[in-house]
Amino acid sequence: MSDNSATANDGTNDSTNATTDEASTSSLFSNLTNKLKYNLHKAVYDPNANKFIEEQAKKKDSTNNTTTDTNTDVGTSSDPNKFSAKRLAKKVGSQTLDILKKVFFPFIALMLAMIIANELIIYAAPIRIVFFIFTLALCMYSGVASILLSLYYIFKGGYSYYVNHMTDGPKRDIMPTIFALLPITTYQPLSSFVGFFMYPFTYPKTERGKLELPNIMQRYWQALVRSFKDFDKIKNMEPFVEDIKSIQYNLTHLHNLSSSAINVKITEQNDKEAKIVMTKEANKSPEPSAPPAPPALSANNNPN
Repeated sequence: MSDNSATANDGTNDSTNATTDEASTSSLFSNLTNKLKYNLHKAVYDPNANKFIEEQAKKKDSTNNTTTDTNTDVGTSSDPNKFSAKRLAKKVGSQTLDILKKVFFPFIALMLAMIIANELIIYAAPIRIVFFIFTLALCMYSGVASILLSLYYIFKGGYSYYVNHMTDGPKRDIMPTIFALLPITTYQPLSSFVGFFMYPFTYPKTERGKLELPNIMQRYWQALVRSFKDFDKIKNMEPFVEDIKSIQYNLTHLHNLSSSAINVKITEQNDKEAKIVMTKEANKSPEPSAPPAPPALSANNNPN
């Protein structure tokens, strides 16, 4: 019996000791935590910093309130049921810009491509086609190129007007003559239906254009001769005679105008320059000659 009592007392003492140890350990951790919090607070706490944060928060709240008021006013002015001059001006400007992008700028690009193609009338049709497409694509996709090219021809046109209308000097053809939208062929279709679709690509369209083409080719040939200083020395040399004749032939037949009863020829002038002469063929039938006079009667044939 006494042994059982001793055993019970020992168990009670052990549990009491364990509880005491746990309490002391918990107290130790609690004190350590409080110490760390205190030290951290003491190291970090700054009254000036807290005051700065509070002031920034107040400013942010006031800014948000102002923005909210502005948005409310804008929403009220942008009411579709009320007239707004700003909204109308913005809408008109937007639609005008859309029209310029879809209509005006492509039209300007097309006109610039047309001018380039007609300025290259002295070259073969494939070259005109290539430069027409290249200029059109460049001006369509590059506004800077379109503006620069437009300014170039505006100043060129102004200079041409000044030289030919405001001065007493010799007149010069500075701006290119416009023969067609894209001058490709001189063929004139007989059918009006085909002619309608071929109209932008056929040239010349007028008698003035037919007369101007030889003049353009003449000026081009003379410019070639002037640009080659030794032309007089080599023009009669055997290796170059055939080449010069070939160039002259190509210039002569570049614009085939035989269907319009016009022949274009290149002839030498003073053995120095080439002159292009245009002559019209006579389409009239030859005039009938007078009937032969009857033979004169001699005295021997007198019946009397």
